[in-house]
Amino acid sequence: MVPTTRSQSRSQQEDPSSDSEGESVYDYTPIVAPSKLAYSLSNLDEDSRDSVIDTFSEPPRLSLKAYASREQYAVFEVEGLATYEIRTGAEDSHFAFPTCTCGAQEKPCGHIIWLFDQLASQSLTNKGQTLTMTNQGYAAQLGRPFAKLTDFHIDMFVDSLHYSPADNPSPRRVQETREILASLNDTPVDEYRPDLVGGPGEEGEIINRGDLEKTVFSMLLRNNDFFLYFLSLMPSDEVINNRFRRLEQRASAAFEGLDAYAANPALWAARSPKNVAWCAAHLALVLDQVSAAIQTAAAPPEPWEQRAAARTVMRVLEGVVERAGDVGPAEPLLPRGQRNLFFCLIGDEDRGFAVGVLDQLPPAVLAPWLDRLAAVEARVLSRGVPPSYLENLRSLIARVRGSASSSPSSFAAAGAKRSGHGNDRRAKRMK
Repeated sequence: MVPTTRSQSRSQQEDPSSDSEGESVYDYTPIVAPSKLAYSLSNLDEDSRDSVIDTFSEPPRLSLKAYASREQYAVFEVEGLATYEIRTGAEDSHFAFPTCTCGAQEKPCGHIIWLFDQLASQSLTNKGQTLTMTNQGYAAQLGRPFAKLTDFHIDMFVDSLHYSPADNPSPRRVQETREILASLNDTPVDEYRPDLVGGPGEEGEIINRGDLEKTVFSMLLRNNDFFLYFLSLMPSDEVINNRFRRLEQRASAAFEGLDAYAANPALWAARSPKNVAWCAAHLALVLDQVSAAIQTAAAPPEPWEQRAAARTVMRVLEGVVERAGDVGPAEPLLPRGQRNLFFCLIGDEDRGFAVGVLDQLPPAVLAPWLDRLAAVEARVLSRGVPPSYLENLRSLIARVRGSASSSPSSFAAAGAKRSGHGNDRRAKRMK
């Protein structure tokens, strides 16, 4: 529903035509945030309800400028018309409930509501359910926000907010900058200006005389305001705004975190390690969010969105199949499901991992992936999986193969539609 401003809400409460108790319609009707999550405001006091309504009616233009994580709390520096700090901490810390330096008289302020709506959109699966907003400015389903941040990992969260240090651009910022400029040049991302690397720690001048594109590239990498301005102007069907592409990026970051953990024993004793259990939880969440996006869409996803969804799920499936070795300390010896990603998600029991989501997509969309699905079948067969999982995977492959053989022209067309990583640009350019 369209949010109502505070003045409208109070007018409704004061209107003699309203119910005898003078209650706001928001006592019972969920409000939809810009993140597309729906919140019930029925448990809020009047000031908190007004603050939530105002925040979602006219979302603040905020960006994350900096963050820090401590053992007992985390602090986020957000910038809008001014810069404020939001702190959230463990239950036994000074910041058991989120606080903000904006000094707002009403609790919670719009900055807190904005930040934890972002966290909810990343860490909870949106299946159309209504979340319960608390007087502290976050969904009750988050539990303790600091605990959720610790489990999710704060670096994964801030990456989703497009945070990138100016002096050391993150890999995601580099990739997204390339996607923006490649799209503006009508060039597939993988083919666009391979000389523009801009990797972390790379030195170089911002201004590059005689090369305007490289200058803009450098500015987008190192100036967050400039980057967010560009991002806000990009049409919704650009690859950089593709929701499935963003989920693919998060899955890649989860794999990278586990690989770093496996390669460095010094990380094994971390307070919240990026171990098998952590990586498995992220991958399962990514697949849940892909599935929910397909199932709850107001209209069937566009073909380019279906291809992006298929690519995301296949990247997850192949990544898990590739990681069939044990990782982590030898002593104490953990259960196999806690030290082996493949066994945890596929080999232990049939959870329909990835295959269940692929089944939601038309077989023709999966046609470009047929050979790689067959390769997955061969690899899981050699490693051992529950019979029902193998049967469902083979059934999926048979349907895709049948679709391809019954319509070879469709298969060729699907294969030609840029099945490679990062090559879907704008939907209208692919029609």
